[in-house]
Amino acid sequence: MPYNSMLDLLACYIMHRYGISKVIPLFLISTFSRSLLEIQRGENRQRKSTRKKK
Repeated sequence: MPYNSMLDLLACYIMHRYGISKVIPLFLISTFSRSLLEIQRGENRQRKSTRKKK
């Protein structure tokens, strides 16, 4: 997945630029937001499937 590899490269760049202490909270926020996006996608899939059944 190119999107994830781009994020990893960006994270490495930020880590070298600003230091680990600032990167860890950013990493936690990014993983949390990514999990929220996945939950929203799952809800959207369920809504679409219920529409198809009707």
